Amino acid sequence: MIAAEVAAQIQRCRDAGLPVTHADSHQHVHNEPMVFLAIQPVLKRLGIRHLRISRNMDSLPVTSRKRIAKSCFNRWIAFHGLRGTDDFGTVDNFAHFRSNDRLATASIEILTHTSLDQEGTLLDHLNNLPLADR
Repeated sequence: MIAAEVAAQIQRCRDAGLPVTHADSHQHVHNEPMVFLAIQPVLKRLGIRHLRISRNMDSLPVTSRKRIAKSCFNRWIAFHGLRGTDDFGTVDNFAHFRSNDRLATASIEILTHTSLDQEGTLLDHLNNLPLADR
């Protein structure tokens, strides 16, 4: 059922003229192993080359279960040939990487949930700070 829905959504986008090249999911549900197992063959069959990796730019302790699980999942995505970036995190994570000169060799995807304030300033609504200030 998940596979059929994903295939239908991709086809609907393509029918509307949108070139779908990568996949993601609401609330990152594709990070759930059973969801990934359902959608991985569909993505391959439909020529989707990349799937968003699990956030790996957080400052979690190296030995934390969550960080280990995310690392394993990202390796699983890579094993299936769907990993498109080295790192994935928030605007704040990006600012930290930038300040530590870690951007020279990395391919990074930044998570933003943008909105505009009353003056028209672009904000990341996770913490309501202007994106230009980072």
